[in-house]
Amino acid sequence: MAAPTTVAGEQARPGRAEVLARLRARLRLPLVAAPVGGLIGLAGSYLYWTLSTVRVEGVPLSGRLVDFGVGGVRLWSLLLAVAAVAYSGLLLSRRGSLTSRHGQALVRLGIGLTVVPLIWVLSLVSFLAAELGSVGPGPWVTLAGGVLVWLAGRGLLAAPQAPAA
Repeated sequence: MAAPTTVAGEQARPGRAEVLARLRARLRLPLVAAPVGGLIGLAGSYLYWTLSTVRVEGVPLSGRLVDFGVGGVRLWSLLLAVAAVAYSGLLLSRRGSLTSRHGQALVRLGIGLTVVPLIWVLSLVSFLAAELGSVGPGPWVTLAGGVLVWLAGRGLLAAPQAPAA
């Protein structure tokens, strides 16, 4: 008997970039998660963002909603959350004609809703030397809502491109 003349090549293991690309492709949620994420962002904008009043040079910047109302960073997160709820509700009503451009807009709203509280927490901890434990539940809830909107928008990125005008 003759020995085989060809040796089966070793199967190459997928590279790190390929593994990350596969993981990113699976990170999608249905479109219904977008308005839910926006509503969670609304709730996070309403909740208190610090456990105690934060003062800079004696001027109170944030604290409980009763004392300070919705202003500053909470106002921006509230506006982004309202925009996410309204836009995703509009997309749900137009279910048949969704394009990847709609997904890109929803992804940007989700990233904005995620980044606003994250930057606020990082600046509070970095520049005001506040402890991470003094941050209330508001920014974390808003951040979670933004992630839901972002992942729901990623589900539309595989949709067909919009026709050129």
